[in-house]
Amino acid sequence: MEYFISAHGARKGKADTALRTAESGYMTRRLVDATQEVIVREEDCQTDASIIISQDEAKTRGEGFDELIFGRTVARDLTDNHGTLIVKANTLINKEILNLIIDSEIEYLYVRSPLTCHTVSGVCQKCFGMDLSTRQEVEIGNPIGVISSQSIGEPGTQLTMRTFHSGGVAEAKGDMTQGIKRVEEL
Repeated sequence: MEYFISAHGARKGKADTALRTAESGYMTRRLVDATQEVIVREEDCQTDASIIISQDEAKTRGEGFDELIFGRTVARDLTDNHGTLIVKANTLINKEILNLIIDSEIEYLYVRSPLTCHTVSGVCQKCFGMDLSTRQEVEIGNPIGVISSQSIGEPGTQLTMRTFHSGGVAEAKGDMTQGIKRVEEL
C-alpha cells in the first residue's frame, strides 16, 4: 500500500511541477512583453521629483537602510544636523558615499526613482541608479525592463522547482508557489 501511495505522490509531484513551471514561465514571458520597451534612454531627465527612504521604512520592511539606498542617486543635497554638506544632489551612492551617510546617522534621504522619472518611453541613468552587476552607473541603452522582469520571474520558477524535493511526501506547510498567482494578479 505504501508503494502505491508513494508512486501516486511522485507522479502527482511531477505533473504539478510541469504545470507550475509552465505557469511561472508564462508569467515571466508576460512580464518581459510588458516591460521590453523600458530602456535607459538618456543621462538625466532633469526631474525634481523624488522618493523618501527612511530608517523607519527600512525597519518596517525588514531590510537595512544601507541596502535600500545603495546604488541610488541622491535627489537633494544631503546635510547633517549642523548643516554641513555630506553629499551633493545627483551623486550616485557607492560604497564610499554609503559609509559617509551611515556615519552621519541620517534618518532619511531623498533619492531619484524610476517611478518618478520624466524620460519618455524609458528611464534616465540618474533615476535608475547603479547597475548592481557592474557596480557602475547603468549604461544608456541597457534593457532594464527585460532584466527586471527576468529578476522577478526567475525566483518564481525556482520556487516551483522546489517541489522536486518533496515527491511522494505530504505537503507540510502548504504550497510554496502560491506567490506566483499573486504576481499574476498584479
